[in-house]
Amino acid sequence: MAFGLILLKHIKYLPIQTRIFGRLFGILEFHSHFRWIAINKYIDFSAPRTLEIGACSGLMTFEVARRNPHGIIIATELEQHHVDLGNEIAKQEKFSNVTFVRQSAENLEVDGQFDQALSIDVIEHVLDDKRALEILHQALKPQGKIILSVPTPHYPDVFGHTYADSIGHVRDGYEIADLK
Repeated sequence: MAFGLILLKHIKYLPIQTRIFGRLFGILEFHSHFRWIAINKYIDFSAPRTLEIGACSGLMTFEVARRNPHGIIIATELEQHHVDLGNEIAKQEKFSNVTFVRQSAENLEVDGQFDQALSIDVIEHVLDDKRALEILHQALKPQGKIILSVPTPHYPDVFGHTYADSIGHVRDGYEIADLK
């Protein structure tokens, strides 16, 4: 992920190990790297309008924007400092097609204007996940698609409940049947 190195310039509060890892490997950490490998084949890099919920500071957002410089990308995030950082990066790195806004996944103000919506490891953090998915569906044009990535319910078996709780998971994950 080429953007990992760009993000390093803008995030001063990252632990030294993460910054060194990013310089050495060009990615901030393996979780996002592997998630990107898993999802990027489903993203339409020619989509005129893309919505991303829970974008944080834009690691995935800017990867999409780099590959789709003519598409408009609206990235939502609940934390204002992430919104500010994402907009600062967009401005400094000349991503004029990217805008970050502060909105929660359960209360998005959208109306059928997007060709695709990205929810990359977000809904396991959302109290009303069904409402968030309904809103994502409403955000899409008739032939639009949702690219959704979530952990399995076995996530805590590998990483532990303490870690999952510390990063704000309100549920362990999803089985395919849960998502359907």
